[in-house]
Amino acid sequence: MEYIDDIKSFIPEFVDKLVFRYKILDYISINYPIGRRNISNYFNISERYIRNEMDTLLELGFIETIKSGAIITDLGINMLDNLRELINKLNQNEQIEKELEKKLKIKKVIICQSYDDVVLGKKSLAKTASEFFLKKIFDNAVIAISGGTTLRTFVDNLDVKKSFKNLSVIPARGSIGNGLEYQSNVVANDLSKKLNASFFGSFLPDYIDEITFDKLKSLKEVSTLLSYLDRIDIFVFGIGRADIMANRRSLSIEEINMLNEKQAVSEAFGNYFDINGNIVYSSNTIGLDIKKYLKINEVIAVAGFDDKEKAIISICRIRKDMTLITDEITAKKILSIL
Repeated sequence: MEYIDDIKSFIPEFVDKLVFRYKILDYISINYPIGRRNISNYFNISERYIRNEMDTLLELGFIETIKSGAIITDLGINMLDNLRELINKLNQNEQIEKELEKKLKIKKVIICQSYDDVVLGKKSLAKTASEFFLKKIFDNAVIAISGGTTLRTFVDNLDVKKSFKNLSVIPARGSIGNGLEYQSNVVANDLSKKLNASFFGSFLPDYIDEITFDKLKSLKEVSTLLSYLDRIDIFVFGIGRADIMANRRSLSIEEINMLNEKQAVSEAFGNYFDINGNIVYSSNTIGLDIKKYLKINEVIAVAGFDDKEKAIISICRIRKDMTLITDEITAKKILSIL
């Protein structure tokens, strides 16, 4: 790594070619199967140049071609993982990661490539997060996961090649709003299938009054879920903006006005926080609360795009020993605020 600057000075075209070939392979990894014309259009590079690059990737075994286009191979996936640290250094993302860790005062920041297309961007974010997540799993672990579009994409892109013993997966919270496939319970159930793990969940709504909740605690599935909430080893979650989550939770006009007055920017664990991580409003919620959250050993926040920079700063203020996985553009927006 210490020779990178010398290489850039001595053979600048080598570095440019390395970074661009990496981008092509990364793009294929989140869009396969895909044809070279689509790749050419995305990068605004001639189709002839893309064809030459893809021929090289094919010859080296990093991609395969099928009738519908190019797909990435296991060798290609491993190469992306092996080169990510180097590419981040060449793109100066490593420097941004370290700066964010220092300013946010958290354990680790991982930055992935940003895309103009939000769907592609979330796939890139999910792929980066899934690679990190799989390195943290161990036998007998209890894993909790929240819902939302980012975590839905995270589970869909999870490529599990190693088997683990006696894993348990639980949802971090109850159901919120519409969109069944994005609910924490459904996302957790699908994650358990990918990991061949046991699933413990409940289809209760996220908000429920205390009297009703006390009655439901006697149900076996509810009491089992509550017991696992105290045993979480790994927690993967998305970060929600206060205004969007308030609408999803159907808060009243009076409550929303109060959140605006108190400058709430994020929502998590049934609480709304200002940019400094202070709780400005709390509501009853099923699932993980902030006290349990602070006791979990491995916490991984996956968030980017959708103007979430203030919400991310807010949640990062709550605890220092967490990992944030975000995209390059969001990372730079966070730094501009800090």
